[in-house]
Amino acid sequence: MSTWKGTLTVTPCAMRWKNWTFLQKMFAISGHIRLTAFGRNRETARLAARRKAGQTRSMKAFPIAVIAALFCWLTPMTAAAQKSEIYTSWRNNLAVDGYDVVSFHAGKPVKGRERYVTVYKDADWRFDTQANMDLFLMNPDAFVPQYGGYCAWAVAKQKLAPGKADYWHVEDGKLYLNYSKRVKKRWDALRDEFIEQSDRHWPALLNE
Repeated sequence: MSTWKGTLTVTPCAMRWKNWTFLQKMFAISGHIRLTAFGRNRETARLAARRKAGQTRSMKAFPIAVIAALFCWLTPMTAAAQKSEIYTSWRNNLAVDGYDVVSFHAGKPVKGRERYVTVYKDADWRFDTQANMDLFLMNPDAFVPQYGGYCAWAVAKQKLAPGKADYWHVEDGKLYLNYSKRVKKRWDALRDEFIEQSDRHWPALLNE
């Protein structure tokens, strides 16, 4: 059987590049035919342009991905570092959701007004009247909610959770807040026991 060796000229215009590469390798391994491709340089340039465009898109997306990852990583650390003695919302610096803490002791909680505000323990406290604010300033600790306004039930469980003004209770002249109606119901069922537990954990819980 005779073996023919020569040059086959092929233009991969209508051929996918991976098929062209496979064909080239197949004949190169056989050693029978040497391939010369017109248009290969054009195809190579086109593929290089596509790769470059893809890399550009990746580089544009990279900073966004990095920022998002850093945000997710730093958020828990920031939250842990901001265990303030008084609970305030991340949206503002208002204590007790902006309610007048003196009004709880009167049995009818009301929202404080912007014009009656004072700062105590790095939190903003609003009041419904000038008289209530003056009363607070005479002895703030008599009106500040227990455990800094954090959920009383959660503190008993050695955890920190927001206390909500809607779920309050005053006992022995002390204001307690809980996170939700269901949580307050649990707390009310064993109130004395939970208060005793919370008192043991507070304020050391802030440093854990």
